[in-house]
Amino acid sequence: MEKPKYKEITINYEAGIHARPASQIAKIAKKAKSAIYIQKNNQVADATGVTDILTLFCPKGSKIKVCADNPADKIIIDEIIELIKNDFKENT
Repeated sequence: MEKPKYKEITINYEAGIHARPASQIAKIAKKAKSAIYIQKNNQVADATGVTDILTLFCPKGSKIKVCADNPADKIIIDEIIELIKNDFKENT
């Protein structure tokens, strides 16, 4: 079995991950074929659940991993990472 895929990123958004950014992450994660989750230190949250994401408490400067069980969901990881890099501004 292939190892889960993940990418690490530091939250640079001034307000950190609060309800709106968590909702944006969850919306993207729900498109995945497998489980997508976010890890901060030893805590893991289901990336499809806004409340789960918020329990991680991710202010600016937090380092997180965005992970997928299925390598085919690398594109979902990349989309979430891009959203975070762009300080949660949606592409229009």
